[in-house]
Amino acid sequence: MTFQLVEPILLIGLGGVGARLAEKAKKSLNSDCLLISHDQKDLTIENSIKISTKSVVNPSTHLIRGSTLETSDEIKKNIANYSTVILMSNLAGKAGAGIGPIVSRICKQEQKNLLSFAIMPFKFEKERIFQSGIALKRIRQEQKLAISTSIREGKTVAIDGTVSGAVDSSKPAFRTANTLDLSMLPTLYHPSNNAGALVDNANTGGLSKGRPWKV
Repeated sequence: MTFQLVEPILLIGLGGVGARLAEKAKKSLNSDCLLISHDQKDLTIENSIKISTKSVVNPSTHLIRGSTLETSDEIKKNIANYSTVILMSNLAGKAGAGIGPIVSRICKQEQKNLLSFAIMPFKFEKERIFQSGIALKRIRQEQKLAISTSIREGKTVAIDGTVSGAVDSSKPAFRTANTLDLSMLPTLYHPSNNAGALVDNANTGGLSKGRPWKV
């Protein structure tokens, strides 16, 4: 399987290991580089984003992830002019596990081609396996959702996941509603909710307490 690198390309290194890998890779790809970490020692003077954890010296993965959400607008601004983002992170570390899923989600929201490289912990690092597994699952989920959204928009998605083309309503997979908000979701039925406006649909097994219904 191949991945089409559509220029311009931005390399993003997360945490200490991710930052060092991104700095080396940018020379080979001749591309720009962005470093993101909660630790100032991982960052350079230029092209970097410091995730602030306030006065906490040894922040948890959850705190780093929450602090990254507060920096979402700055991350979006830095990736705006690029078509492809290559994400490098060490999920065995707190920075990679905390920041990785958020950056992946932002790339999906901004419709960027995303290629992720993640380092997982060794088998004996049991205390790190859980958090890294959750982070990897979230990164994979965001990329799968991005591909699904592009398919529903009628765009062309190659076997390697590369998205091309514009929104095309003539494609069989096109859907006008790609995202459901709360108002579009069914409500749980309870007899007290029924003011006579509900129709008993036999296909749903009838109106049963606790089951979804729509007016």
